Amino acid sequence: MTTRRCDIVDPSVSGVYHCISRCVRRFSLIDNWSRRRWLVQRLEFLSHHFGIDVISFAIMRNHMHLLLRSRPELIAAMSDREAAFRWKSLLQPRARRSRFGDVDSNAICEKDLASIICSPARIAKVRADLSDLGFFHRLLKEPCARMWNREEEATGHLWEGRYKSPRVLDDEMLLSVSAYIDLNEIHAGAALGIDSSRWSSVRLQWQRLLDAARVQLSTGANESIAIEDVLSAITWEPVFPSGANITLLQDADVVPLRVANPPPLPVRSIATYVDFVDRMGRRTRSDKACRIQPDAPRALALLLNGLERLVARSGTRQSIAELKERLRTAVHRVERSVESSICEIARATLDGVDPWLWSERARGSCYGLHSALQLESTRRGCARVSSVFSAPSPPS
Repeated sequence: MTTRRCDIVDPSVSGVYHCISRCVRRFSLIDNWSRRRWLVQRLEFLSHHFGIDVISFAIMRNHMHLLLRSRPELIAAMSDREAAFRWKSLLQPRARRSRFGDVDSNAICEKDLASIICSPARIAKVRADLSDLGFFHRLLKEPCARMWNREEEATGHLWEGRYKSPRVLDDEMLLSVSAYIDLNEIHAGAALGIDSSRWSSVRLQWQRLLDAARVQLSTGANESIAIEDVLSAITWEPVFPSGANITLLQDADVVPLRVANPPPLPVRSIATYVDFVDRMGRRTRSDKACRIQPDAPRALALLLNGLERLVARSGTRQSIAELKERLRTAVHRVERSVESSICEIARATLDGVDPWLWSERARGSCYGLHSALQLESTRRGCARVSSVFSAPSPPS
């Protein structure tokens, strides 16, 4: 029996959810690169307005995966006027919207905001919407369906039913689900490695790591700071973090919002996460058609080559050979940190043991270890809950 959405999603507390949306009849309706780019840009735009982090994403030919973290505490911390301004900005009349959802803030007058602020019931609804998964998906999927139907002179649905949203209960599953999402293109044969996964968040994370390391090198970090410390200091963050802690209002009397830092992700270093995804992508799986070939260069090796070329072009006072050796040491240090910093289930998976088996036919409503599943069943007031991952026994 299908689990009710209200049993899975608790809108009052922060939670992580794996959201899956498919095109109608699984047709390849988003195979066009311009449509995929629109979805990526739309995700970035919506995360800037919502109290929702986009941790990972993968946009495939006929479906998309999103790993979202709702953060209602951010919306609760902002003023009524700021919340009303964000909500009204997202729901401007279609004639005032630009192609990618941008709005003209001058079009929102004080009368519009006052009509929302003066009603306690309405402002409560506004705050609920700004951290709601359903409202987020509505503003993501409805505009593109209308636009692409006009392009093709067609009518009808673009997306197949409602989205699925199993909840991620613990850090062990968050890491595994995020890696699963980021490897979708590789497992489907649409990409050969992390650097060619154009429509997955892992490529943006890998590029962010490369750009940050280049900046550190170009600003003289190679002479004052250990390169290995630079790589380990670049943290793994949501690919599109929520912008709800940054005020959108331009009034001089508005005090910038001050809220708690976001919950940390299970792996601190982005280099460690990228290396973990790369290792996972090289494993042979009976349920997946493709993988990263064993002779393909590692993601961190590509990073190393890029940094070495930057060092060779720069006129540093230190010898190039010494800097290259320090870079190699930094990469090896990151690789060693994978085994020491990731959680038990990820380490077991890297060792070739699959304590958790992904099942496309699974009807579970959450991801979690046995202890987390027990707590979730208590929260829901039921005897037991089923996991999307099936495991005969807890990992040792």
